[in-house]
Amino acid sequence: MTTVEILLCTFLGISLTVNYGFGIGWYGSSSQAWLRHQMGIDGADIVHPWAYFSYVR
Repeated sequence: MTTVEILLCTFLGISLTVNYGFGIGWYGSSSQAWLRHQMGIDGADIVHPWAYFSYVR
């Protein structure tokens, strides 16, 4: 493997790990409850990242 391939694989692995951890953190029950409380929509099931982003903007 060349250096570029090694860097690409490393970057891919890191980004996958970060996204996986973010997904678990975001869709965890406690953070979802906090997000619903922040946005004032306590009845909603799941707050999606794009919904929160448009709310913050």
